[in-house]
Amino acid sequence: MAGKSEWKVQCNPIGGKYLYIAYRILDESKPVHSGNIEHYGEYSENEEDVQKLVDELNAKESNND
Repeated sequence: MAGKSEWKVQCNPIGGKYLYIAYRILDESKPVHSGNIEHYGEYSENEEDVQKLVDELNAKESNND
């Protein structure tokens, strides 16, 4: 099994707005689909807030290596 991807910001148009959430691919060697994606936190209308969370998650994981 390949490793997980880094955290990224996902954008979804929902109810006429764009909502953002942190996500990563669980197994990069497999196709991207709902069963191969992990989400973190809640949807937000503020992309910058989600990007800050993504940066924190990636920094935390790089410190654990």
